Amino acid sequence: MRSANLLNDFAFKYVFGEDCKEANDALKSLLTVFLERKVNKVVVKNSEMVKDYSKMKSPRLDLLVEFDDQ
Repeated sequence: MRSANLLNDFAFKYVFGEDCKEANDALKSLLTVFLERKVNKVVVKNSEMVKDYSKMKSPRLDLLVEFDDQ
């Protein structure tokens, strides 16, 4: 069985970007582990930015994260 590469924007949004409690809780848990800070709230944004050059990857702003210590 082949697994999804979560470094790919489309795969990441497919797994964690659903508008449901389970996906949001999984994303908060993942970020808490990697950032070593308790995540209070996370919002997945769909904000594709226009790229400047045809050969460059389009930049994306994917997440808005609030921590418990803020």
